[in-house]
Amino acid sequence: MKYLLILLILLITGCASNSNQEFPDAWAKLPKSNSNICPDVSGAYENIATTIKGESGLNLAWLIIPSSKEVLELNSIEFTLDPLQESLRITAHSENGAVVYSTLFKSDKDFFCEKGSLIIENSEFVNRDGVIAKNWRSYEFAKTADGLVMHYVDSATGLFFLVPVIGSHKYWYLYKQKS
Repeated sequence: MKYLLILLILLITGCASNSNQEFPDAWAKLPKSNSNICPDVSGAYENIATTIKGESGLNLAWLIIPSSKEVLELNSIEFTLDPLQESLRITAHSENGAVVYSTLFKSDKDFFCEKGSLIIENSEFVNRDGVIAKNWRSYEFAKTADGLVMHYVDSATGLFFLVPVIGSHKYWYLYKQKS
């Protein structure tokens, strides 16, 4: 009975976190669509995002091509959508324009399209440093007059030293078009 009481106390003392940014009014509006046809997000973009506050944000190549985290001098990222092949090629370029990383995503396996956005999702199981958790990430892309807009959702549930934790965070990032 004593152990059950301790377990109950641990479960009750769990913690939750949630943050949800609204789409910035100062950015070009997202295209409205209820179609599940992939939008043409093709183009070359800055690799570092602009946040809602106009600050530098996430490194896009590091999110989509995890093996590129070893390279610090990535300058741009190029999306090439091929609707006939139902594929998306994402290429990371260095400062001098050389291809550093390139990966091919296939529709329905690696990405899907919904309501006018192209969506890439991934997840991972974490078991280290006192944390046991499942983490889900969603990257929802749409092209606007300002560049490539990403709605980033990062959610997790798990245990932190036996204390239940759940959280979800939603952010907006703008990757400006490269000239």
